[in-house]
Amino acid sequence: MWEADDVLSLKEQQKMRRFCWRTALIITLLALVGFFAGIVFLKESVLKHNFSPSRHVIIEQDPDTLEIYMWKDALGNVYTPNDLHVKLFPYTVTALVLIIMGIAMGAYHILKEHYLAMLLINRLGSPPSKNPDPLLGARSR
Repeated sequence: MWEADDVLSLKEQQKMRRFCWRTALIITLLALVGFFAGIVFLKESVLKHNFSPSRHVIIEQDPDTLEIYMWKDALGNVYTPNDLHVKLFPYTVTALVLIIMGIAMGAYHILKEHYLAMLLINRLGSPPSKNPDPLLGARSR
């Protein structure tokens, strides 16, 4: 695979660097927003047994470390740190991070390659018309 620096002029390389920095910044910000939105979604919709002060009442807590041992919801269901939803939360967060990283890297790569192609196409200019008649141009077919 050839490097972009081999085929681009200095001005095009500067444009490419500027585009890459801006794209990376925007994708990073979108990834952070997506990560925090995903965490909220996981806590509120998927893994509902995690302790939430708005939905649960503490039953048992260590007074020194303030670690919560048991909590219950409005329906009277009691949950502990050994509950499956509580144990799976770190793994779902890891999966969320990997998915967001994959999407972000793919989007960055596609946008970078597209911009490089646009720079190269702009350098070539518009292709010459196949029809010698300037009034009809390429629309004669």
